Amino acid sequence: MTPDLVAGGADLPVAPTPRAKGTAPGTPGDLHAKQLAAARELLARNAKDGQAAHLEAAWKPVAAVLEASDTGSTTDALRLATDLIPRLRIDIVKPWLVSLMAANPDRGWAVVEALGEHLTRAESALASNPDRRGKLLKLQSAAINAHLATKSANPPQKLIVRFATKWMEEAEAARRAVPPPPPPFQPGRPVQPTRPPARTDHSVSIYDLIDSAPNERFVESLADQEFRARTLESLVRTYLVEGEEAAAFTNIEILAAARHASTGDLLAEFLRTWAKNHNPNPNPAFAQQPIVYGPNGQMISRGQPLVPVTRSLQERNLDELTQLVARIKKLPGTPPDESLLIQAFMSCYTANAIYTRQALQGVFGPPQNLKPDSLARLTEQMRMSVTALRMQLTQQGQPGQAKSTRKPEDLQGDVLAGYAMTRSLLDDALVKQATNWRLALTRAVVMFDELDFQHDIQPKPDFTSRRTEIMAEFARIAGLYAAQVDERDSSPNLTVYEQWFSAALGASDLQGLTEAKLPDPRQPAKIRAAMQSLPGEAGERHVAEFAAALYPKLATVKPAMKPRFLKMGAEVVDNHPRLGPAKKLLNYYKDLSKEVKLEVVLDGPPGVGSMEPFGAFVLLRHTREIEQGSGGFGRFLQNQVGNPMAYNYGRPATNYRDRFENTMSAALGEHFEVVSCTFESDKVVSRPTPEEGWRITPYAYVLLKARGPQVDRLPPLQLDLDFMDGAGFVVLGIESAAVSLDASRRERRPATGVEVTQTVDERHASEGTLKFEIKATARGLVPELAQLLTAIPDGFETVKTDAHALSVVKFDPEAPQPAVRSERTWLLTLKAKPDRTDPNFRFPVAAGSETVVKLQRYRDADIVPASEEIVIGNFGSAPATYRRYAALAVLIGVVCVVAVVAWRLLRRPRPAQRWHGPQVPNRLTPVTVLGYLRSVATQGGLSTSQNAELQKTIQRIEQHYFSELPDEATPPELTAVVNRWNGTAT
Repeated sequence: MTPDLVAGGADLPVAPTPRAKGTAPGTPGDLHAKQLAAARELLARNAKDGQAAHLEAAWKPVAAVLEASDTGSTTDALRLATDLIPRLRIDIVKPWLVSLMAANPDRGWAVVEALGEHLTRAESALASNPDRRGKLLKLQSAAINAHLATKSANPPQKLIVRFATKWMEEAEAARRAVPPPPPPFQPGRPVQPTRPPARTDHSVSIYDLIDSAPNERFVESLADQEFRARTLESLVRTYLVEGEEAAAFTNIEILAAARHASTGDLLAEFLRTWAKNHNPNPNPAFAQQPIVYGPNGQMISRGQPLVPVTRSLQERNLDELTQLVARIKKLPGTPPDESLLIQAFMSCYTANAIYTRQALQGVFGPPQNLKPDSLARLTEQMRMSVTALRMQLTQQGQPGQAKSTRKPEDLQGDVLAGYAMTRSLLDDALVKQATNWRLALTRAVVMFDELDFQHDIQPKPDFTSRRTEIMAEFARIAGLYAAQVDERDSSPNLTVYEQWFSAALGASDLQGLTEAKLPDPRQPAKIRAAMQSLPGEAGERHVAEFAAALYPKLATVKPAMKPRFLKMGAEVVDNHPRLGPAKKLLNYYKDLSKEVKLEVVLDGPPGVGSMEPFGAFVLLRHTREIEQGSGGFGRFLQNQVGNPMAYNYGRPATNYRDRFENTMSAALGEHFEVVSCTFESDKVVSRPTPEEGWRITPYAYVLLKARGPQVDRLPPLQLDLDFMDGAGFVVLGIESAAVSLDASRRERRPATGVEVTQTVDERHASEGTLKFEIKATARGLVPELAQLLTAIPDGFETVKTDAHALSVVKFDPEAPQPAVRSERTWLLTLKAKPDRTDPNFRFPVAAGSETVVKLQRYRDADIVPASEEIVIGNFGSAPATYRRYAALAVLIGVVCVVAVVAWRLLRRPRPAQRWHGPQVPNRLTPVTVLGYLRSVATQGGLSTSQNAELQKTIQRIEQHYFSELPDEATPPELTAVVNRWNGTAT
């Protein structure tokens, strides 16, 4: 083999190649035959050792034969080329093929045809090799595009049609195989790791298809118009999968110019894809993100952070849409559905953005020129955006909510401006469309929301009258709808009646319904009358459909609002048979309300006095069956949030105690001071009642003080209990009856088992004072001190009284009826009267015969039992002679001790002083060693040189371990440092 046959391959030993039949030695045919033989030999070597260098070496003679003008060996060369090209790198073959197409078009088309035939013949062999199929498509595309770029391009229709057909087949398979992936970067969506779309089968990569897609010249060169349209359709859908919106719309414009029937469907698909790709709002599919906790159990973050949505991004989206709409308006044929344009417009903004009239006009022109249904949908979305902003304002500052840098006043202004803007658009539209019930309904809902928001900010006396006017507007709109109803229509539209019903419940959206939203009980009958007034059988169909729709809508209602929703809904349809499961659920709620009752019982007579403590029991009265069926009432005595041991039977963890205390404080705060609220244990056991089948479960004991003598009743209290209902769970607000009382007089509160412990502390008797502690406990409320004991002993006066507040300790588990244990403590400072002559101290006597009294006194630091009368010697003053002799004895003793110690110290040799310093830390760290050294310095006893050395040691440790620019020296040996300063001082 010679170097001119295979570049770089002269050193490879090759068997002699027979000359091709009919070729003379030295002719081009003979040279080509030798080159192809060399290529086969190199292919054989590649098959043996798998080295890619053999493939690249084999390609050079094959390429040389194909580039030659002689056609004798072209067939063999093409056969070898179709075997080699799929196995070579595309950057080797693609430039060669493009240059071949430019230099020798006929030979280039021959290569394209050979590659196409190979792709078709080897379809089964290449079925599991999508990368190789994609490479062949890209090579053919590059060659065809290179030819089409020439001025005299005249491609063979058979070849370009075959290529386009194969490309469309692969594109359709790829579109089916690639699920729509989430955008790798979307502001407002959680940050997701970028990864290529999953390929569920052996389809060609969508990226390879985009690279090999027929371009505009290719499409124009297709002679068959219908085939050209099919190619454009496939191109549009493939570009949309990849998000190539500009390329997709360009092909839609080509189709529209040909007035092809598929233009409308493709344009609709394009607008939906554009709206999805430009939507900055979080994707619900990725809303559930893991909760991240710190090392101490604190929650660091819930979910992944959102990419912030900037105003510039929204403006760019709007500008792009404005330009796009301008191009769409120029398209011949039927304009696209306005709802798609509205969806695209809404996708330019976040969910709580407020649209401007200028932005609307830029996209749609004058908004009142939109179709009524389109404008109703647009303004409804505007209302929902304002609702989202309003929710953000409501949740501002609440635990677990993202912090906002905007002031509440600014958000309030945006909400009011959003409502005003929406109303303005609807007012303008209703001038031309006065009888359009959809526009009128949206306007009524906006008016209702605006009134409700203003009432939340600042309640006004005209709220009820204005709300009544809006309800009358709902009734008028129902009349507009009735005038347009076709009694033959079997599919009733309940929008007017459902919106009216939601407003009657208290909120325009069922999700926003809360206990604070007051219902209008007059509306259900009016709604029913409006539906029944519809012509023919339409009224009955509407009522039936309304009844059937109640149960499915229950999923959107808060658990606490389910009873109100079903009760008023049943009133609307007058218990229609189509209520079905909703009626069963409503009956279940009624049964629960009958079998669980909340009772508030005063602990004692009704005369509670003013600003004096009294108690009230909060009791659950229930049937035995409801207690067993619900798993008992102990869980309602728990604060479950953050408690890993709490279990709530499928319901969310709830702080039941805190919830009741908050509700109770709100109900009682105006006329009572809530001193304390003591709960029963969650292990509480219910008690039987005289009534068969009913039991009592003590819940709480509330200690109160009436704020004035005018108070004459205890308002109703509410306890929220939740139960499973087959459709999730329901929260029932069980309310007690009001309790009469009299705060203008005080009657003694019941107390039994009173125990009084009296302790006298005489350790300061020489100073003329005694400390006298009185601690009382009782079942019930401990009475006042004057009701417990007689007057203080004769000869003493009280100079100071520290009275601790009455405290309810717990429920008494041993009491046959609900009762609590309470305690109270008084600390008296007693001083002897000047005329006191009796040296004894007599403990006060119990005022009641059943009171148990325990007497104690201090002996040094110990408390010991005492008798009813004790002797307190030298109280207030000791004799002067005794004091003088005692002082002299102490002085003599001190002098003797000092003299003996000094004599012994002078006689013994002075050893090295061992300084014992502070206690050495158990664990030596830079922090503990620094603390030890500073204790050494503070204790003192060091010489000047020792103190200087110690300060240097402290500075060295601080510099090495805690300085921002630590030195590079060897770290101090902490053990040696501690031993040094725990050793002998010099």
